[in-house]
Amino acid sequence: EAAAQRPDLFGPRLLALEQTRLCALLDEWLTLERGRAPFAVERRESRQDVELAGLQLRIRADRVDCLPDGRQVIIDYKTGARAGSGDWTGERLTEPQVPLYAVATGAPVAAALIGRVRAGAVGWAGTAAEADLVSGVPPFEPTEALADWPALLAHWRDRLEALAGEIRAGRASATPGLAACEYCAFPALCRRRQPEEEVDRDGRVLGGHRAVVR
Repeated sequence: EAAAQRPDLFGPRLLALEQTRLCALLDEWLTLERGRAPFAVERRESRQDVELAGLQLRIRADRVDCLPDGRQVIIDYKTGARAGSGDWTGERLTEPQVPLYAVATGAPVAAALIGRVRAGAVGWAGTAAEADLVSGVPPFEPTEALADWPALLAHWRDRLEALAGEIRAGRASATPGLAACEYCAFPALCRRRQPEEEVDRDGRVLGGHRAVVR
């Protein structure tokens, strides 16, 4: 499609190079998938209209796999160098896309995954209900607040419904995490990072930052 629109850029040589690159990348990906326990691809980019705390959403998961026991594996492909699951256990989910798909699927979920499709860095990020469901994906480690896998799924629904409630209420307060500063084009105009002195247990002064939103 791109070549048809810009034949001056996408000549035969460039298209041949891109084909070679993609074939090598797909080979890496299929080698990764071959190491998985049995599964079947149930849906690919299937549009779904859902309601979350009164908010109407249209979502499209990249892929949903089905395990022999009927549970689903939710997959979203990413090609970025820093693709990952972010914080899925905090009060504000930093990468809520896959948890949203998991909450909205309406079926038991066994794993929520980011599929990193990047040359030399092909792999998985995310979490699963137990070990060995997907090769290379660690099982969810319970915490004091989240005792097991069902508790994690319930946490996702609770946090996403709270976010949907904020959107419906028109709340638009700035609540960025510190990682957002890495992509900000206006650091001189922002006070998200503010230096402060930190003292360790021995009374020594350490350099540090305090998160401040004003």
